[in-house]
Amino acid sequence: MFSELEFSDQFHFMWSWFWRGVCITILVSLCAMIAGGIVGAMFGIVAVILHKDIHAAMGPLRMLGFAVGLIVGFAGLFPLINWLTKATFGNYELWIVKTRDE
Repeated sequence: MFSELEFSDQFHFMWSWFWRGVCITILVSLCAMIAGGIVGAMFGIVAVILHKDIHAAMGPLRMLGFAVGLIVGFAGLFPLINWLTKATFGNYELWIVKTRDE
């Protein structure tokens, strides 16, 4: 159990987890900004072609931006979990163990 580790091992584990999370957060944020910019630009181009008032469509555009951010953020969990399960934390590793068959 984590609580049974020495403080130095706990700290090393938390620090390793933290900086990997920060790296993935920065990467996912950049990807979300790029995806949001592309989706927003496409939305704007379609609105101009259809002669729609883009200011009237801000509500749906915000919902679309939220959905894009949610999808990109969720997708960012895959490389984070992959990175964490391949890393060593001092003398320890993080394993994913199947506990039962269903």
